[in-house]
Amino acid sequence: MNTYSRMRRAATLAAIALTAALAVTACGSDSGGDDDTRSSESSGSYPVTVDSAYGQISLDKEPERILVMSPSYVDMLSSIDIQPVAFATGAIPAADFDSNYPWLAGRYEGEVAPELVTSEFKPSLEKIASYEPDLILGHTWTIPEDMYDDVSAIAPTYVSTDDGSATTEWTVDMKAVGELTQQTQAVDVVLADFDAQVAQNKERVAQLEGRTFNSVAVREAGYQFGSGGWLALLGLTPGQTQGSYTDAPLSPENLDQLSADVLLAYVFNDSDQAKLESDPRFAELPASKNGTVIFGDPAMANAATFPAPGALTYLMDETVPSLEASTLNKAGQ
Repeated sequence: MNTYSRMRRAATLAAIALTAALAVTACGSDSGGDDDTRSSESSGSYPVTVDSAYGQISLDKEPERILVMSPSYVDMLSSIDIQPVAFATGAIPAADFDSNYPWLAGRYEGEVAPELVTSEFKPSLEKIASYEPDLILGHTWTIPEDMYDDVSAIAPTYVSTDDGSATTEWTVDMKAVGELTQQTQAVDVVLADFDAQVAQNKERVAQLEGRTFNSVAVREAGYQFGSGGWLALLGLTPGQTQGSYTDAPLSPENLDQLSADVLLAYVFNDSDQAKLESDPRFAELPASKNGTVIFGDPAMANAATFPAPGALTYLMDETVPSLEASTLNKAGQ
């Protein structure tokens, strides 16, 4: 997979109806508890060294101008009361950022800077350098290996090893952010809140434990698999027919193969949802009969693609109430 294909797809979710490589991610909690539970001072000392995708990086002092190359780090940093100086949005204009990432609205103070990424979906070295960062945070699909030396020459650069294949990989990044900022105690609070939030939501849908899910984006060519792995922390498992986002879309005539107990369908306009619901076979799907069909919008797709505490809390807030009220969940109560 091209190193920038995930970024290109995620950055244009609304326009291209989820051609994003929607990550298989975890579910998570809110921003991490009350401010008085966190230390406002560093919980360790420098220098500090952490592992990243392209090798270890070291900081000699506390970073004061952190620049980030994806919204997930804005989420992580704000959850421990740290603000980046600027952050990339992919191809999403600054004016549209809050509507595409509503869980971050009001949580950031740094500049929304789409220009950190070029029209070729590569890091803009000139724009990055203009912010005079002392720490850069990114992923392999925002900072490819062949540009790492150039980016890290501007400032120490942490690159996540998360390729979207692990349900808890974002917590590795969260802990690394804690080490780099020496806010490990604050991160521990965030992760403890995450565990508590997951446990509470899992209890609300206890009768879905072990049930299966299909997760697809509704596209003209059919149904593109992806972006549902975070449901695993609610006790759900992939259905037999659940594919990967790298697979070819399921053709419309095979709609009946979406046979899991729960169906998460990302739609990007009213006509796509109406077309799906008007298909007579849709009403016969197990999820339709169970009352467990969830329609997701571009913001939900972004939340699944860029996992972090606020994003994952947003996903649970958007999905757990309807799952809790479903016939399938209530049947065993």
